Amino acid sequence: MALFLSACARDEAAIRAAGRAQAEAAVTDQALALSERHAALPAWPADCLVRGKSRVKAGEPLAAALLKTDAALAAANARLDRCAAWYGEIRAAHGGGR
Repeated sequence: MALFLSACARDEAAIRAAGRAQAEAAVTDQALALSERHAALPAWPADCLVRGKSRVKAGEPLAAALLKTDAALAAANARLDRCAAWYGEIRAAHGGGR
């Protein structure tokens, strides 16, 4: 009887080991699928890499400086909106990310 029980224990251990190996293989397959989707990300659009400046010069009247700064800020915010929309499209195309 003891011999029979030890054989079952070994079979159970082998079954557990096989289950772990199968689970690890599934995780590996999932990781490979994710890496393949993320491997071909496009480059950032050139517009998203531009740094804005107000172009205010020393000695300019305060009203003119304010207008230039406000225009530069509006342009930077518009650029941020475009780049965020682009990133949202890329993220959706690649499975949504985390």
